[in-house]
Amino acid sequence: MSVRRCCGTAAGTAAPAAVLVLLPKCPACIAAWLAVAAGLGVSVSTAAALRMGIVGMCVACLAWVAVRIVRRPRSADPHHPGPLLPASPPS
Repeated sequence: MSVRRCCGTAAGTAAPAAVLVLLPKCPACIAAWLAVAAGLGVSVSTAAALRMGIVGMCVACLAWVAVRIVRRPRSADPHHPGPLLPASPPS
């Protein structure tokens, strides 16, 4: 596995996870952050919809990374055994 691929996978996992951890739970807080950071005034209902959209995109991204890790072909290198789940038995 190349360094670029390894770092890309790590970044693909860390970025959405960090967004989910740092995302405010309260829609009023998201509206306040937008007002302070960008000068945008949004309603609480718009901020709630925006939050749900961000959460949905982060979960979809994490699921996509997980599927890529699980479906990765097995490697001959013993230090990198391949996917987390064992391969299906031959037919």
